[in-house]
Amino acid sequence: SIGAVFFLHNCQTIGEGFCLLKLQRNHNLAVSIHKACAVFIRNCRQAFGKRLYAVINEGDDGFAFPVNGTIAKAVFRISANYRTKEGIDIATNREEYGLRASFKQTTLEGLLEVGGNISYRLADEDYSDYAVFKQAVKLNPTVAVDEMAYFKGRYDEYNPIKNLTERENGASQEYSTVDFNIKLNILKNLNTELKLGRQGHNKKQREFYTKAHRESIDNSRAGRARLNAENWTDWTLEWLGNYAFKVDNHDFKVMGGYTYQEFNNEGFWAENMDFPNDAFSYNNLDAGKWNKEKGRLGMDSWKSKKKTIAFLGRVNYDWKERYMLSLSL
Repeated sequence: SIGAVFFLHNCQTIGEGFCLLKLQRNHNLAVSIHKACAVFIRNCRQAFGKRLYAVINEGDDGFAFPVNGTIAKAVFRISANYRTKEGIDIATNREEYGLRASFKQTTLEGLLEVGGNISYRLADEDYSDYAVFKQAVKLNPTVAVDEMAYFKGRYDEYNPIKNLTERENGASQEYSTVDFNIKLNILKNLNTELKLGRQGHNKKQREFYTKAHRESIDNSRAGRARLNAENWTDWTLEWLGNYAFKVDNHDFKVMGGYTYQEFNNEGFWAENMDFPNDAFSYNNLDAGKWNKEKGRLGMDSWKSKKKTIAFLGRVNYDWKERYMLSLSL
């Protein structure tokens, strides 16, 4: 039935009740990951000795592989992870890969400190339609899975199984974050620090509805396809200077600096309808007839940029650690 198949592929009637999809682990993948990580750990230990620490964290929904180590005055950490999740319906799914790394190096007898962080992640997502949960619960439990004639003339009811299987709706997303920090200790009481960061996010969303989908039938058209691509890129630059000095019982700490932020966004979308068949999905938008009508466009694009620039300063004063005064700009 519709209600049962909505949750489990081999159920036959709604009266059988709702079933939850159980995430089946890929044992071959698990064995391969364990073997690869073990070889990596052994080779790194031969190179760096006991200063390298690594462990494989395994969960119900994926794997995490962190590595920590020290070399001379450098400290580093690298971690990789893989996660996958399936929803309780037959449409929802998410698969994700990630890599993170961080390091810190002190050199020139403490005069220079360099550090940074890198993060990169890929995610592939398939979305559900939450309205079908309501349909699956309230429908007649004897309605067959592939039944369509039953719904003719019923404006508030439709086949929730077909509503999910006769369409594609998902996105591929890419996330990246990079930041670096350089600190110069000129004197014991004088230093300057430069920070640079970048954050990026790319998203490509895809939609396709076949001729047999409820949307196509209700609107008397032969399918609809849409692609949407959007990009976000943010930059941050910060330069700070710190100076501290003492005169008798008077302590002074002075900080001054400059900060710059830039936010970029751009994207476009295009869609078309009335395709000759469903074979190309969203990969052949120009085959649709809907945009060929005069006055129809079916696309849009945009781009924007915002900037923030600031100079900042602060003076902290205290007398015998008893009275304190702070001035900020």
